[in-house]
Amino acid sequence: LSQGDTYEALRKGVVQGTLCPIETLCGWKQGEVIQAVTRIPSLGYTTAMFVVIFLEQWLSERTHWTALVGFSASVGCLLVFGREYFLVPTLCMMLVALTALRRPLEPGLAEEREK
Repeated sequence: LSQGDTYEALRKGVVQGTLCPIETLCGWKQGEVIQAVTRIPSLGYTTAMFVVIFLEQWLSERTHWTALVGFSASVGCLLVFGREYFLVPTLCMMLVALTALRRPLEPGLAEEREK
């Protein structure tokens, strides 16, 4: 079901629950029509998205520098800030690191794209 259809199905009692990011309860107003929420922090769509982004980056490059920067920043910030607060520092660290490494990495990345 689409998010809009899920709202209607919940409202009409056709379905009794949904698995969705917590943001959906506000953005799609599903919070108006459900009775209870079970929070599962270790399960989320963002985890799958980051795995897909990492694999795409890994498979698209021969040298893997940008993927390694992202992975290192993620692990480092996870250890320092914990799983609840590591995302924003990770993105900031990746931005700074990739900006600093842009000139050295750019020629190699351009050659890989041409192949």
